[in-house]
Amino acid sequence: MIEFCERFDAVDLWIDPDPNSQLQLIWLLDYLRLHASVISRLAILQTEHIIGAQAPAELAAWQLHLAPVRSHHDRHERYKRSRLALTGLGKAIVARSDDFSRHNPIHRWWGGTELTNGRLRRWDAENRTLIAP
Repeated sequence: MIEFCERFDAVDLWIDPDPNSQLQLIWLLDYLRLHASVISRLAILQTEHIIGAQAPAELAAWQLHLAPVRSHHDRHERYKRSRLALTGLGKAIVARSDDFSRHNPIHRWWGGTELTNGRLRRWDAENRTLIAP
């Protein structure tokens, strides 16, 4: 498989949404991860439809958005070159003029306890106490 993939400038993997296809993708990526010469050529098309059930004309009309596969080293190098900055919301939260819980509502059960924003307790680091909602 490695030799086959190395013959091409690009290798596009079209993946169906069903669980078996997702497992095959995981297997393929795990198998290929040690071969940087192949990983650098890979791109994935994750679809919401079963590809084999589509007519060729329908496939030709798809607006393809291939996601390139990057090695961990490539991702780390891009991260080191990037300029990190807070968004407007991040700045407002740091300035305490906004509350992140308003933008990220909580409603789930954890160990038999219902967690919601209305029951959200906060930790006051200065006073080392819990603040009631």
